[in-house]
Amino acid sequence: MEVDDGPMYLKTAKTEQEACEKTWWLALLMVGNYVHTDAMTTSFLSAGVGITLIGVVLSTGVLCFTYHVMGPLAWVYLTLDRTIFAVALLIVIVFCTYGDVPLINSFLSWAPFRPLSRLSYGLYVFHIVLLYRSKTSLRDPVRGHYIDAVVETTGLTAISLVLSLVVWLLFKSDSRINPEVQI
Repeated sequence: MEVDDGPMYLKTAKTEQEACEKTWWLALLMVGNYVHTDAMTTSFLSAGVGITLIGVVLSTGVLCFTYHVMGPLAWVYLTLDRTIFAVALLIVIVFCTYGDVPLINSFLSWAPFRPLSRLSYGLYVFHIVLLYRSKTSLRDPVRGHYIDAVVETTGLTAISLVLSLVVWLLFKSDSRINPEVQI
């Protein structure tokens, strides 16, 4: 099977390439989802910027409404709840870095997390390539059933993890230098 196999691949790849050549500057400014939407493919980063701006506007409106309706104490809570969470997370990170908190240390040092921590970047890199490949090489109509989604997600995750493991063993692992090192 070739990389450009499937009835949708050439159409999708050509559309993506033409859109990129014509409107690359929109993607650079992160407004490609809002300007010339007919010529530009969607960008998750552009969508994230847009959603963040909408969230800031809505949050400001909610804060102003809450202050006028519920008073200053509710306004303080709504203003600081995410900040308090961020500070608590920072405290956990500082404790893990400079101190020894047995509960946090034992949870984050849990044995099943070790191999996943070594494979997480490879999983991130490979899954989008495999997902794009699987969607553009479809030959039959897709049924919208949740079982199919679970099977496809599990399969893509498993293949991505195997590819990540292979890359990690070939390029990152100390076992290729020292066979006595445990993986």
